[in-house]
Amino acid sequence: PARPAGPTAFSRRFGPGGTRLLRSPGCNTVWACVTRVDGKRCKRAGVNCAQVRVTRVRGTGTRLTTPGRRQPRGTGAVPSLQLVGKAPARFSARFSTFNGKHLGASGTLSVDAAGNWTAA
Repeated sequence: PARPAGPTAFSRRFGPGGTRLLRSPGCNTVWACVTRVDGKRCKRAGVNCAQVRVTRVRGTGTRLTTPGRRQPRGTGAVPSLQLVGKAPARFSARFSTFNGKHLGASGTLSVDAAGNWTAA
């Protein structure tokens, strides 16, 4: 049976970067990608480097957060690890510097018990 349709991406820009929260309808996973847009390059020892984490909160309140994934040197984007889109659940991405300073967050992708996705 086909999976119910819904949003496949949610993007937000803020300060030095932007984050995209993405969903694959094919494999039912969610992940994030973060990119610096201020032109600063990621350098050795984490200077100017960004990282991204994705959190899934199930309908029961159970929370799971992926480990941070650091941006490679330069200005390239960094993807997070993937989480399975178990229903019902809410997913959000957190963008921070490599040393942990919070820079912003994505919106939220949610899936209900019937498998319907919405973005907020």
